[in-house]
Amino acid sequence: MPRDLIIELTDEQERYLKEFAAKHFEGSKYNLGTHHPIHLVQTQRERVVDSDHEDGDLIKYYVPDWDYRGFDSVEGLVKAWYEDEDCPIEIVTFDEAYKADRFIDVNGEEQVICNEKDYLEAYGIDEKVYHKVHIAYYYETKAIFFILDEAKRYIEYQGHNLKNPRTYTVGAGYANKGEYQHFWELLFKMGQKLNENAS
Repeated sequence: MPRDLIIELTDEQERYLKEFAAKHFEGSKYNLGTHHPIHLVQTQRERVVDSDHEDGDLIKYYVPDWDYRGFDSVEGLVKAWYEDEDCPIEIVTFDEAYKADRFIDVNGEEQVICNEKDYLEAYGIDEKVYHKVHIAYYYETKAIFFILDEAKRYIEYQGHNLKNPRTYTVGAGYANKGEYQHFWELLFKMGQKLNENAS
C-alpha cells in the first residue's frame, strides 16, 4: 500500500531528480533502447592474448633489455634501435620494404622481406632481442550514472585520466527481481513529482 513520506532534499538532489525524470522517461532517446538504464563511463585497457586462440587488436614489440619498452610497429622499434647511431640504410616502413623490388639490408646484402621478422633482421635486429606480443582491447568501468548527460560530462572533466573513453548503457539484467528497479522507479517518480510541482 502506498505511503506518504516527507524528506528534505538539497538543491543539487532536486536538480538531479528533475533532470533524471525529464530525460529518462520510458521510450526516451537517452535510454538508448534500455529499460531502467544505468550509464557507465568506461576507459580502454589492454591485455595480452595468445594469438593461437584469440584475435588481438594490435601487435606490440617489447625489448626486455630496455625495461620492456614497447613499440606499436616494427618501424618504431627500428627507429629506437638507431636512436643513438646512424642507420647504415634508410629507414623505410614495413610496407615499403615489403613492396620493394630490391631491398638491401644493413650488411649490404639483398633481402626478400616477407614478414616483420625479415624486416627487423634486415635492420640488424635479431628476434632474440625482442618479444612480439598480441594485444586485445577491453573496457573497464570507471564511473556510474543515472543520467546519460552526467556520464558524458564526466568524460569532459576526467578525460585526462581516461583512454579512449566511452559511455556504455546497461539495464538491470535479465529477470532481475531485486531492489534495483524499485529504487530506479522511486527516484524517477520523485523527479516527476518535482517537475509537476514546478510547472
